[in-house]
Amino acid sequence: MIDVSAVLFISCTRKPTTGARVIAKACGSTIRRSSCQRWRPSLAPASHCPLGTASTPLPGGHIRDVGLVIADARREHDEGLPTDTIPHLIAAYGSRFRDVLDLAADRPEWRTRLAKDSPVIGAELVHAARKEMALTLADAVLRRTPLGALGDPGEVALERAAAIVGTERRWSDDRRRNEIAEVQRFYRGPERAALRT
Repeated sequence: MIDVSAVLFISCTRKPTTGARVIAKACGSTIRRSSCQRWRPSLAPASHCPLGTASTPLPGGHIRDVGLVIADARREHDEGLPTDTIPHLIAAYGSRFRDVLDLAADRPEWRTRLAKDSPVIGAELVHAARKEMALTLADAVLRRTPLGALGDPGEVALERAAAIVGTERRWSDDRRRNEIAEVQRFYRGPERAALRT
């Protein structure tokens, strides 16, 4: 449903299973049609009003040759990183992968993986807290990074993640423990079963 009842407020909703590009295209088409009819009637039909959502790169999407970028990044940044970190960062952040690596430039502990079976490094959690507004451990572990995407990353990884995010968010020790407990409840509870369906 798209509501174009106000000039400065547009609400676009779709089923949660559809992608962002589908939503953007539907909203954009409606906005284009509405704005052309209202403010630029000489351009109607709406097909004459440009809409670039299908061709506009996503943030970090300015990479033409991924293999070349990985090779260059390994030459520049690979020292002290797990072998799968550079490809993982480029896949996750695109051309913005350097933003994450820059955070770890003087912090070797942020260049190490948090769990043995995940390529996520500490700097990604710092990035999640500073740049992506991750306010909870669950948000950082389950949504902003793939640390917990394939299952419970384990108590040690969650403690390390809580220490990093907690420092960025200035959590008390009690808050850190509560955040860890909340993520562990997620892996035991009905929320996890709902994700599998």
